[in-house]
Amino acid sequence: MTARLCFASVVALALLAVFMAAPVSAAPVVFFKFDETTPFLAFNPCNGDDIAGDLEIRGQIRADENPAGGGHADILETLHGTGVSTDGTPYLANEAIAAEDGATFTNDQFELNIVINLELVSLGSAPNVVAQSREHITIDANGDVAVEFVSGPTIVCHGG
Repeated sequence: MTARLCFASVVALALLAVFMAAPVSAAPVVFFKFDETTPFLAFNPCNGDDIAGDLEIRGQIRADENPAGGGHADILETLHGTGVSTDGTPYLANEAIAAEDGATFTNDQFELNIVINLELVSLGSAPNVVAQSREHITIDANGDVAVEFVSGPTIVCHGG
């Protein structure tokens, strides 16, 4: 009887070890890199000038799905740009974004909403401005951008 109990205990421990070591199906992980240059046009409400220039956007997004179907995204992004206002004032834009946000996973794609605050720094006597945009991104199962749109920017004076 003791031998049977001992054998049953060994079998139970062995099965427990097998089930504990069995791989759990991994949640999808999406890794997306981007690098683009885009023109921008902003209105400076402080002095009424338009600011035109180019903005280089580089970064990466890593998103994980949790077992409940929600998600988490880590975002690293840099924005560098130069512009000139209608009165000839040069502007610089340099912003580094490191953010964490929720992501929504649906049918092996994920959706993410980001708020971006970009300060346009005057290199002259004109005041600085802050442009705030809201960006929505949907990335499909292949890692391609399926939908992207930006609302804004909303621009406010930020002193000089």
